Formats: sequence, C-alpha cells, structure tokens
Amino acid sequence: MKEVRDIILEETQYKSKYTEETNKMVISASMVADEPLEIFLKLIYGVQPATDIDESTFGSIMHKGMESIIESYIEKTKPKEVIYLEYPLVHDIDDDWILTGTADMVVYEDDLNAHIYDWKVTKNYTTKMIEKEGKMHRYAIQLAALRYLLYENNKKVVDIYTHLGFFLKDSNKLMKVPSYKEAKVETMGTGDFTKYLKSKLSIVMEHIKNATTPPQGEDLWWRKIKGNNIPTRCELYCGYRDVCPYYKGMNPRAAAETALDW
Repeated sequence: MKEVRDIILEETQYKSKYTEETNKMVISASMVADEPLEIFLKLIYGVQPATDIDESTFGSIMHKGMESIIESYIEKTKPKEVIYLEYPLVHDIDDDWILTGTADMVVYEDDLNAHIYDWKVTKNYTTKMIEKEGKMHRYAIQLAALRYLLYENNKKVVDIYTHLGFFLKDSNKLMKVPSYKEAKVETMGTGDFTKYLKSKLSIVMEHIKNATTPPQGEDLWWRKIKGNNIPTRCELYCGYRDVCPYYKGMNPRAAAETALDW
C-alpha cells in the first residue's frame, strides 16, 4: 500500500472536468478573479501538481466529504428538489476563449429557480472581507462566473441564487472553534460580469500575442509572520512561484510598512 500522504495528494489533485480538445484557451471560474499574471502563468505552464499537503488539499478533502454527505441525504430522503453535485459547466465566450466551471452543488426548486452552492474552508477574516468587498471579492466573482455559466447552459432559468458555505477554522477568536456558516451572496449581473471577464481576458491576450509578461499584482497580501514580511498570496496560494519572473526579486523590506501582523 502507498503512504497515506501520497494517496491523499493523488486523490485530491485538481483534475479539470473539461477534457475536450480545443485550439481555444480555457479559463475556469476559479481563475476569473485572479490577476492577469496568475492567469497568464496558469495558461503557459498548466496545472502545477501538489507536492505536499497544503490549504487546497484540505479544501479538496472537505469537498469529497460534502459530496458523500449530500449523496447520502438524497438517497435517504428523496427530496422534491433536483440536486446536482460537482456540476460541470462550459461556455464558448468568443473565438479565443472558453469558460469552464464546476458548481459544488446546484439545486433546482423548479424549472425557473435554481441555487448554486460553493463551499470553502477558510477563516473568520474572510467572511469579513466578503462583507467589505461585496461583489468584487474573489469568492463572489467565482460565483458570478458559475451563475453566468449556468444561465448560458439553461436559458429557461429565471432566477439563480448564489450561496457560500464556510467551514470556518476559527469561528471564535478566543477559542478558535471550527464551525459551519452559510450566506447568500450577491454577485455581478450577467452584463457587468461579461464586461469584467472580457476586459481581463483582453489584457492577458495582449501579453500572449506580444510575448510579454503581465505586471505583478498590486496586492500580494503582505503579512508579518514571526517577525518576517511574507507575501502570503504567493507563499500560500500560488503554485507558480518557481516560474514567476517577479517572485525571486521581491523586496520584503519594501513591504514592511504595509504588512499586517498575523
């Protein structure tokens, strides 16, 4: 038998459900909120396999657990709603791009009303940032992409409601007690989302055609951790550090004044 750690890494590795061969560039719903540089690197270098247990691993474990739990619920209770888990969606945006996405759960109340659920493993801080940033928080943008995809795949639907389910690691600041919290999230409408998406993709396409690299993102989430200034967006949430032309040249001292204590 393999080492349990290796089994976990293998079974939680990201695998796109979109496998059709195409000459177009494919962007996923989870990439839409990324900086143009991140999108560019993902398109050039493809999916980077995880080499160790990280934040995304725990997220994948949670998703597999939720899928099993909801499947069991459906089998036992036979709910009147139509429920889809890990629901794949795809839409041709234009001659150059395809948008794909997988909704964690889609619930149809009837032919006209649908609910999209997206589950996240995160911290209480994230819920506050969603309240602050609203429709422009990356989770809300991802939901907007899924909402857009669902509508493009089923034009009969009139109302699509979007929900985030948070598995919080620290619901209580003092006790750090984990909990589950759910929130209905307002997203960009179809028109605003289409403008947002095409504007970002045009930037990426311009750099691809000119063989240039997009500029570094403005907010790298600098944090002070044990006295060191760390770009946590790069260190914790980006698997492209080894190929990023900006990463090795970062100056932690320059970020000292903006770094937040953790």
